[in-house]
Amino acid sequence: MPSFGRPIRFLDLGCGDGGLTLALLQTLCDRGHADGIDSILLVDPSANMLRTARQLLTGAFPKTRIDVLQGRAEVVAVEIPPGFDIALSSLAWHHMPYDIKRDLAGYLAARVDHVLLFEIEGHHDTPELHSPALAVSVYQLYGAAVEMVMAQAARREVIEARLDQFLTGELISLMT
Repeated sequence: MPSFGRPIRFLDLGCGDGGLTLALLQTLCDRGHADGIDSILLVDPSANMLRTARQLLTGAFPKTRIDVLQGRAEVVAVEIPPGFDIALSSLAWHHMPYDIKRDLAGYLAARVDHVLLFEIEGHHDTPELHSPALAVSVYQLYGAAVEMVMAQAARREVIEARLDQFLTGELISLMT
């Protein structure tokens, strides 16, 4: 990661609750890679996630301008202004077909200096419905996620409720 020596402009595509953004930005500042955070733009289809992320990040960076953009990244990308130092996207790109990913990456290249993409290995944007390739992809993607959640030290009903919530959201996303 480069050192900026000035407050940075940060973009999070698919921000979720903002936890990863908070950890990354605190680490960048703590290690001297950024001299503070000028502004943050949070993008997510969920109003609740945007509200949670904004609240978390406002508490951590009270002097930072935090804007939100509700919608799927590939739909609202045209509203993203240029001039960001870093964009982060974690576990959002697997919801997009390949051609949309390609177009979004090209669009971001003109607006962002550095892109951090954290993604799970999945290939369910091109296999035919009911194909073995789709079944393997879904198993690899969600099987690993469920296994990680189930391994946590929490009450079983809490774990099951979180899995139900996560998988319902993923199912809706895949269906739409």
